[in-house]
Amino acid sequence: MADPGDLTTLTSVKTYLGITADTADAKLSPFITAVSAWIKSYLNRDILLTDYTETLNGTGGRQIMTANYPVTAITQVLVDGVDVTASAVSDGRRTIGLVVRPAGTSIWDIPIFRRDIMNVVLKYTAGFATVPFDLEHVACRIVAWGYNESSRIGQISKSIGGEVVAFSQLSIPNWAKDSLNNWKKVVG
Repeated sequence: MADPGDLTTLTSVKTYLGITADTADAKLSPFITAVSAWIKSYLNRDILLTDYTETLNGTGGRQIMTANYPVTAITQVLVDGVDVTASAVSDGRRTIGLVVRPAGTSIWDIPIFRRDIMNVVLKYTAGFATVPFDLEHVACRIVAWGYNESSRIGQISKSIGGEVVAFSQLSIPNWAKDSLNNWKKVVG
């Protein structure tokens, strides 16, 4: 059975590898889960929808950045213990703003993230409902690379007549890191 956190599927990997039989399923399935876990660790973030609670320093303004993205739902926003969730909106990326004002109030009644230490609590959901295609494709390719690599660990070339064998010292191919770096969380 597939792990709910897997970034690719057994069907996708088997199609990519051109495998039609079920003989490799027992080897591929746990490898898909392991590669997915490694990718999430390398990216320093979850990709699929996850609930988060963060306690942050107030900015003194009407916007604050979350550590996780894209923000898909805001559950609660507390500033100095006061619930200001009704005024909170997300830009769909990683910023939560306080811009909605209750009917019958002036523009000056919109709350701010008062500047202070650890006085803002955000509860929100961030991530994607499904794995983005390009990330799923990279996960699939890494699984396929690892599957093929298992029959020739580290070997990148072989010369039969002259008995020369060359090995790679890369833990993961450069093409994979180049693709994954676009998704990497570098702050927060």
